[in-house]
Amino acid sequence: MLARQEAAACFEAAKFIAESRKHIPRIETFVEGLGPDAQKELALIVAAIDQGSPEYQEWLEQHRNVRSHYPKLDPNAYAAGTEEIANAMKRAGDAGAVGTITVGDTDKTLRFHFADEISVHLLPDIVESPTLIKKPTEARLTIGRFAGLAFAAYRAEHAEAFKLEP
Repeated sequence: MLARQEAAACFEAAKFIAESRKHIPRIETFVEGLGPDAQKELALIVAAIDQGSPEYQEWLEQHRNVRSHYPKLDPNAYAAGTEEIANAMKRAGDAGAVGTITVGDTDKTLRFHFADEISVHLLPDIVESPTLIKKPTEARLTIGRFAGLAFAAYRAEHAEAFKLEP
């Protein structure tokens, strides 16, 4: 679950940065004025969502669409074998997962155990491509470094707006 959330969050953050730059000229000017360290981090962030980049990971965008938005259950996609949730459920079943649910006396005790197994099958095949799951972690760290560099530049440019407390 955490890997899925991290992948979705990384895609959302990269998209937010790209969209903000595109729609707000002042942000674009600010970002273009950042130093080389920030530009290096930014290039890695942009590459993650640029379909023309060799660093682009198609699975990340598709995964974000299923993770961050309710999936659209489409009978035509199901019939064509392209419906993400149905395919993940089939892969989980083929792997021997059993659809177990536990229920107690309160809502807090309701647990859909099979959901974790299905979630794993929404991820790319990490046995075949082990680095795919590591890339969102690297992207998250890159986004954090970029945010820190951008804030430092903004703070230096607008020092009068900040009060340092001991």
